[in-house]
Amino acid sequence: MTRKLFKEVFRIKETQGTIIADREQGVKTAIASIKRNRKALEDYARRNSLFLVVLEPVAVPAEPLVARLMAEAAEKANVGPMAAVAGQRNDNIEISLRCTREFNQKTGIHLGKDIAKPLGESLQGMGGGHATAAGVNGTGDVETGLKRCLRLLKEELAKHK
Repeated sequence: MTRKLFKEVFRIKETQGTIIADREQGVKTAIASIKRNRKALEDYARRNSLFLVVLEPVAVPAEPLVARLMAEAAEKANVGPMAAVAGQRNDNIEISLRCTREFNQKTGIHLGKDIAKPLGESLQGMGGGHATAAGVNGTGDVETGLKRCLRLLKEELAKHK
């Protein structure tokens, strides 16, 4: 028995994605959560201007939750305001990379040329994009792909210090 799935593609400023759920209310709830968390993050960043531009982990704030989770993830990865999100279907993986304009300007790292292109090649696929937004397609597993991405980022940060 197949169930009907509800799908919505959305864009909220730099945030873009696709939500798929088995209930229409699930899609609406997910998008409302993204909007609420994005606003909380924007408000926090306005009050704490270094949050989006430092190249090392920042002190973990108690609130908002989205800022705390970002800071905790950055601390674990020992990085600042750059994100890599990956998905997998069978042996194929896709990795999406984003960073702030400030991160790009301060480090000189071009996500498309410096990270996505070599990452795609190492995953027997391809990668490319712009200075602050890039994508990668390849084969393998998500964990390996993200670890390679992190290694490339650390190598590039060392070059640009």
